[in-house]
Amino acid sequence: MNLEELELSLTEALTKGYRNGLLAKGQSCSIIMKNGRLPNGHPNYPKALSYNLLSFGYGLLSLALNIKDQNGDAELARRGFEQAGNAIEASVVNSDIEHEDYGFHITVAASAFHLGRFSARAYSLLRHIDTSPNISTIEKTLSMLMMRSIDDLETQILNCCASGMSSDEKILSDLKDQFEVSDLNGDIEYLPHIDAIDLTLTENFLGSMSIFLLALNTGSFELVTDAVAKLNVGLKISGEINLVSQWWAHRLAVQLLSDLWKTSFHTALPTISEVDLPKWNNLRSLFIASLYCRQKSEIELWPSQLKAAERSIDVNDNLIASLPTSAGKTRIAELAILR
Repeated sequence: MNLEELELSLTEALTKGYRNGLLAKGQSCSIIMKNGRLPNGHPNYPKALSYNLLSFGYGLLSLALNIKDQNGDAELARRGFEQAGNAIEASVVNSDIEHEDYGFHITVAASAFHLGRFSARAYSLLRHIDTSPNISTIEKTLSMLMMRSIDDLETQILNCCASGMSSDEKILSDLKDQFEVSDLNGDIEYLPHIDAIDLTLTENFLGSMSIFLLALNTGSFELVTDAVAKLNVGLKISGEINLVSQWWAHRLAVQLLSDLWKTSFHTALPTISEVDLPKWNNLRSLFIASLYCRQKSEIELWPSQLKAAERSIDVNDNLIASLPTSAGKTRIAELAILR
């Protein structure tokens, strides 16, 4: 579909009451469900409600991503991400945390909220992941990035690399064992190489994240480009062999990294000529480093802060900021003090 068709489809899907109020039914069901069970006397929800919610949510997410890729209506895409998160969340939250896809759907829903600029909702949703036994290394890595648990993310990357889980020797050994089991069982439908590819994709994903963390540490845009390029390789491979969860993780990670960099302090706080502000560049670097090193790393400005931050570092400007509680006034004041 071209951009006009994408925007028309998403606009229609976001219409209130779409598909007989599917989203509203799903949200009401999720509210009263506990541990995957509905209480006695519950409303007569459609049997395929969860499936329909997931297909609706992923459809919205795909439309919003494609619109964003083509630089379409940013506000429409943002609403698409928000409602995609709502639909996917409603299908799984308060359901069976033992389900094999629970961690995957929670991660995707949180990513949708994050892309829709509802990072607090993403953070709240990701707290469910720690209670789920079914979450892949890639999904856990993505959740750590969204929660800004940079220390934990760095530790996970180092531990995975040190374990040799995706070394050539380990992959060859696993392939040999799996092919032997496959031959013994006569299971011609089993594809032993998929596990090896999954390991390689995981290593590639962790590698891209480590490059991005280095970019946040150094302020190098070239490293961001390298990280996204590695993710796009994994995205292409996942798509070619139909590894659905890995494909979605790579697809979302590309957008998350790009969005985070655009709103990062490295981008939002430009360097200034030493003639105009002799100490600015050194103080800017120290300020960014101090925020990055906090227990919950602070690496970007919120939407409510971006325009004010731009004005707060202009030596020829004065600024009054009126924002609700917890909307980011203190950070704006810090930037003015830094200036």
